[in-house]
Amino acid sequence: MPWDWTYTADTVTDWVAQFSFGFYSLMLTSLLLGLIVMVLYNPRTWCAFCPMGTMTQGICKLKNKES
Repeated sequence: MPWDWTYTADTVTDWVAQFSFGFYSLMLTSLLLGLIVMVLYNPRTWCAFCPMGTMTQGICKLKNKES
């Protein structure tokens, strides 16, 4: 990837640039895994283990324990 055109030094602090590139890589990896799993198995397979669904399920379990 041509990272030099996306980040110029001293535009943002180093930790912001590192976080941004890490977050972008996480999103890109999730997208690719989701597309591959969708093509190989079935369209909704990714929903079973995507990070957002996992967090939502965890929150729901915690809320059910409280009530």
